[in-house]
Amino acid sequence: MTILVLSLDTAPLLAAVRAVLDTDDLPAAALIGGLAVTVRVAAPATTYRATADIDIVTTDADPTLVELLTNRYHTTEPIQVAGIKVDVIPTPPVTTDDLDGIDDGPRLFVASHRWALDTAEPLTLATPDTDAFTVDVATPAALLATKCHAVGYARTQRRATKHGADMLDVYRLVETYNPDGELATQVHDAPGHLAPVIAHVIRTEILANPAKAAMAMASTSPVPVDTEDLAATLESFIEDLDTGPA
Repeated sequence: MTILVLSLDTAPLLAAVRAVLDTDDLPAAALIGGLAVTVRVAAPATTYRATADIDIVTTDADPTLVELLTNRYHTTEPIQVAGIKVDVIPTPPVTTDDLDGIDDGPRLFVASHRWALDTAEPLTLATPDTDAFTVDVATPAALLATKCHAVGYARTQRRATKHGADMLDVYRLVETYNPDGELATQVHDAPGHLAPVIAHVIRTEILANPAKAAMAMASTSPVPVDTEDLAATLESFIEDLDTGPA
């Protein structure tokens, strides 16, 4: 068993994830969001960027995970577990017919989050001072899709507070997982024909002004973001998306 060891500052977040998983009658659930990206791009290097909450995608089972957590921890939304805010995103099964004719923003949200749940992989996580436990974590491709929704279609408040971090997540996922074009190939397999939508988001939100995007990313990145590397990495990814699988 491979254990991915994260930095000590993630310990409160991992404790909250562990508490969520300890819920009786837990429906299918997977870790997404900033912590999931940290797991995918930082472990075992252990450092990436700060995040203060956790995001869980789950089924729309009855009772819902929101109901189970609010009852167990005597909390109301926004849910707090072990002192950490928990965003729970329920998602029903979707088919190609369900997504037909839906605008790009809602289609990207619905399809990417269900894809993240359906394809999540069990990973064993720990910090140097905490015991290991296993949780389903969204794949890099599905995380990229969910993050592209946050970058391209976020509400005003999120754009004001998390836009740089969301763009950084997109960049680091592509940088880490697309050197050979594999990430783009996986995105082409996503439900809902998401590749053109993701390409559009990256073009308009990042590549339209790489210097501005890099500056926004730098505010949340522990290491410098090079504008030329950013542009070259994402332009290559867009080319892979436009070309399609070999």
